[in-house]
Amino acid sequence: MKARADFPRFRVLVRLQGWTCTTGGADQICQGSTVQHHEGAGRFPALSRARASTGMDMYNSAASPVTSLLDKYGITHLQIAVGVAVLYVVGMVVYVLFFSPLRNIPGKLISKLTLMPLRVESVLGTFGDTCESDYYKYGDIYVAGPSMVVLSNPADCRKILGSHQFKKSEFYQAFALIDDTIFTTQSAELTHLRRRQVGPAFTHGYLAEMESTILDCGIVSVKKKWDSILAQSTDGKATVNYSLHFSLTTFDVISALGYGQKFHALRDNETQIVRWVNNYNKLAICHVAIPFATYFPVNLITRSLIKSRNEFVDFGNAAAEQRREMLRFGNTEKPRDILQALLDGEDPESKAKMTPTQVTAENIGFLIGGTDTTSLTMTWTLHYLMLYPDVYKKAVVEVRSAFAHDHLVTFAEGRVQLPYIEACIYESMRIRAVSGVFLPRIVPKGGATFQGHFIPEGTEIGVNVAGLNHHLGTWDSPQRFMPERFVNNERAKQNVMTFSTGVRICPGRNLAWVEMITIIANLLKDYDFELPEDSLFGPDKLDSNGNPIVMPRTHTLTIGPKYPERDCRIVAKSFGRAGIKEDEESPHHVIASPRLSFSVSASYFAPGYFFFFFLLLAMLIDKLLQIYQSTGWHVLGTAIALYASARIVYSLLFSPVRHIPGRFITKLSSVYFKYVSFTGYLADSCEEDYYKYGDIYTLAPNLVVLSEPSDCKRVLNTYSFPKSDLYDAFQLLDETIFTTNSAEVNRTRRKLIGPAFTHGNLAQMEPTILDCGILSIKKKWDEAIQSSSTGTTATIVYEHHFFLASFEIISTLAYGQRSYVLEKEETELLGWHKDYTRLGIVQVAVPFVSLFPFKRLTKKLWQSVQNIADFGDAVAEKRRKLLQSGQIEKPSDILQTLIDAMDPETKTGLTPSEVTAENVGVLVAGTDTSALTMVWTLHYLLLHPDAYKRVVDEIRGAFPRDHLITYAEGREKLPYLEACIYESLRIRGVSAIMMPRVVPKGGATFQGHFLPEGTQVGISIAGLNHNKDIWDNPQRFNPERFLNNEAAKQNVMTFSAGVRVCPGRNLAWVEMTTILANLLKDYSIALPADSLFGPNTLDAHGNPIAMPRTHTLTVAPKYPGRDCRVLISKAPAY
Repeated sequence: MKARADFPRFRVLVRLQGWTCTTGGADQICQGSTVQHHEGAGRFPALSRARASTGMDMYNSAASPVTSLLDKYGITHLQIAVGVAVLYVVGMVVYVLFFSPLRNIPGKLISKLTLMPLRVESVLGTFGDTCESDYYKYGDIYVAGPSMVVLSNPADCRKILGSHQFKKSEFYQAFALIDDTIFTTQSAELTHLRRRQVGPAFTHGYLAEMESTILDCGIVSVKKKWDSILAQSTDGKATVNYSLHFSLTTFDVISALGYGQKFHALRDNETQIVRWVNNYNKLAICHVAIPFATYFPVNLITRSLIKSRNEFVDFGNAAAEQRREMLRFGNTEKPRDILQALLDGEDPESKAKMTPTQVTAENIGFLIGGTDTTSLTMTWTLHYLMLYPDVYKKAVVEVRSAFAHDHLVTFAEGRVQLPYIEACIYESMRIRAVSGVFLPRIVPKGGATFQGHFIPEGTEIGVNVAGLNHHLGTWDSPQRFMPERFVNNERAKQNVMTFSTGVRICPGRNLAWVEMITIIANLLKDYDFELPEDSLFGPDKLDSNGNPIVMPRTHTLTIGPKYPERDCRIVAKSFGRAGIKEDEESPHHVIASPRLSFSVSASYFAPGYFFFFFLLLAMLIDKLLQIYQSTGWHVLGTAIALYASARIVYSLLFSPVRHIPGRFITKLSSVYFKYVSFTGYLADSCEEDYYKYGDIYTLAPNLVVLSEPSDCKRVLNTYSFPKSDLYDAFQLLDETIFTTNSAEVNRTRRKLIGPAFTHGNLAQMEPTILDCGILSIKKKWDEAIQSSSTGTTATIVYEHHFFLASFEIISTLAYGQRSYVLEKEETELLGWHKDYTRLGIVQVAVPFVSLFPFKRLTKKLWQSVQNIADFGDAVAEKRRKLLQSGQIEKPSDILQTLIDAMDPETKTGLTPSEVTAENVGVLVAGTDTSALTMVWTLHYLLLHPDAYKRVVDEIRGAFPRDHLITYAEGREKLPYLEACIYESLRIRGVSAIMMPRVVPKGGATFQGHFLPEGTQVGISIAGLNHNKDIWDNPQRFNPERFLNNEAAKQNVMTFSAGVRVCPGRNLAWVEMTTILANLLKDYSIALPADSLFGPNTLDAHGNPIAMPRTHTLTVAPKYPGRDCRVLISKAPAY
């Protein structure tokens, strides 16, 4: 063997193999090992020594070149280890930057290398802040881990949450500490099964039966607690920690429902079940951070948590078994609670029930998942109300105006009568989402594309709830607390995904809403609140954006206040009814007259709107004058003042419309017209203005409004009065029959498009109209009845169903393919359609919005316009190719009629782009008008039981129950139904635009007033339809006025009149007649007991009060989700 000098590192290498070597020569090289192996080798020390020597020789022979190289450069083994680590990191960086499939997605470099930042943020409690800041930094998509992508765009989030295609990740298994639950399972089959078993526990019907328990353990317990604290105070005020009390009361509510017994956590400040839940959460968090936390030896650390989990499970099993025993021996009636619902839960298909372990697991899951989320939402809501006094005042006024001081507000009452408080809760869930996880899913086989980035299969993909709720493309001023954004805005509510969405939406969300509405509403009604004097936060302590600073948050599984003991203190004082001021009104309900109903923002500011406007204007002018005088530019300031004065003098003394009645502000500026248009008040204003000013009045300096039938027909019946520039706002594609100012184009288009809407052509399309319309609605209503708790009666929102059915009919006829939107609730085409309409409205308000740089603000809307145009072009081109190849016969639909259209005189047809533009025009113009006419017709029938009974008797007397009524049959045999529709069109005309025309050269005279050329003349549909010279008692719903009265029908100009009458009116009549006739024949329809409107709720004229309306392009119900609910059941045999 070689001398030791040849092996300077042999000692280290051999020690790694379990050998101990000396520093002597070759004979001593393995003395230590000889002793070691002598002890271990028993009787063969020499053999052991020989084997050791042989092994080292072989090793040295192999290692010699490597060790020589290391010796040559003086490299140590520590340096090798560090070098390997550096190479690994550099290799990872190179991979991430140049080869990773996620390399082009924004995000922190360190996050692309490791999950450590995410874990550190979670441990430190900064997860919520990081999610929000990352969205503002990186946008709709960014990388949060080496194989984790996070999304913030609403459409993307719905895509991954809306189906089982994106499976839940392994993250959820950390919470499966007992058995798989509806929350933890990755299986679509198990989710479907559990929803069928568990779902009935959280229906509104079943929750109504549990509400007495919810109220007793919730708001009643909180009030007892606070009243006892107040009773001990000397000044009638007390400081309470609302975060703690909300947390304990939600424990009490859910545990009472889940285990059938009250634990009084709020009364006692804590109970054993609270400790069990807290320990269960800690164990789940340990599983997330350390997946092997239940294995030896790590489980020694979590042993106490595991013991607590086992005790919790044993308690749940015992509670369930005790309930079974009590029922088995008839010791009690079946209670109405979650525990009983889980025990009884049965899959209607397989008849399978949950095992005892599964019942306990689901019960614990509901308690864990429902406690913090509900209590923290209430905590953040009350905190934000304290930071925004105006919002707090409006919420308080709303609830105190609606309910007496000694009344306990229930969920059903709050849900209907407190839309602003509901909006406050929604805004709290948006601005401070309590969900502390990304709801991670796995990209399926084949990968997926989001925001232009391809994500390979197996990648974990999550939802940044904080980013979603601050999405700049969805929310205006997202960092500002603005509950108004949710009032009468169902779409906005759908974009708040705190309860998830789609197929995995939280089943317990309805219970959470019952708790939140009843607790928040009653507390705001019964107590006055203020922040303590030493509070670190308040309305006057603002951040750099001018918003009140919010208390810091922290994160575990949910996002709550970081220092609740310090920041969630509030001063409470009992409130007496006498404290309501005389001038305080509910910001939503003014039942005395529906014409006084505004949106929230309008109702709050309307009384002082013009004072507010002129005050701001005066302050601005004063400030400008100060600047100009100080800089020597006072001439410009003087010019502004002179211009304002000249406008007033001109309007009063020289304007050609000065003698026409109208508000003074309308003669100076169009600000009032824009105000009533975009607060939804235009229709109400037109009706009021008719009764105040008569047949002619001004609405803007250059806009005169007419309400007398002969004047209106004169304007509409000829091409002498061309359309105004307002219609250009809707010319987003090619010129159409609706937008054109040209008489020649209009005549040509009527010859080309008219055949599509003849009664003969519509008769060929009627099978499609019936299938997409009445048959789809009946299927929807039948499913609702079958899935209801009674199996005989269901509550539906008919406005929503009428709109979707109308859209389905027209889109199918226009594009030759069904979208099944009534079943899916939302489709791409429907989204494009809504955006197209929104862009038209925006262009009316801001005509220069299509110009750079403003067009960037409407980029999404313009993209939808392009999408719908591309879609229409592709559909039409495909139809042409199929016909040319002989693969199909010519269908009977609007699309084919437009393709085939030919001017009989010039032998020219429509170009492809014109076909698409007209198709879109038919869809936009025809959907809302037909649907809303049906909505108002049904609403007025329900307000007038005699009319409802008469029309039902007419239909059922003419047709057997199993007969599908066609349009020709209805038109012939149902004159009273037709009269009801006409009366609805009259009393609530759905056209909200004034069909403005321009006075031609030479001017025109109306009602004795000369209007010079260029003046815009509008038609007040509301005034025309209430004209006292035509209609007897115009505010009364009286269908009889249209029976055998063609002249009366001609005075209803909802579809315009004369040369520009709506070409699609016949299609609208087919839809309305077939849908309403068949629904009234086949179903019994009634108002719900909690409806705000009915035959006995009368106005000052003795007529039933109609639901409030709002205005965009059409006149629609202001609160359809509240006011268009009806109870439906199958009609009795006749």
